[in-house]
Amino acid sequence: MSEKGTGEYMVCLPVDRDYAFNVSKPGYLFYSENFSLTDLEDPSQPYIMNIPLQPIEDDITVVLKNVFFEFNSF
Repeated sequence: MSEKGTGEYMVCLPVDRDYAFNVSKPGYLFYSENFSLTDLEDPSQPYIMNIPLQPIEDDITVVLKNVFFEFNSF
């Protein structure tokens, strides 16, 4: 659960692995990102990730990440 008002939260994850992060909130575009906790300079320090939620609006351009299709389809 995130902090009300700021959306901040903290989670402990094992290092030296790759992760996927998905965010959804009513009234905002879905957000998806892959990130890696391998090769960190100092694994004992927090890894900070800012997630830019964008309000849903008409006539905007959106880059979709991590969209997967069956082979030979679109």
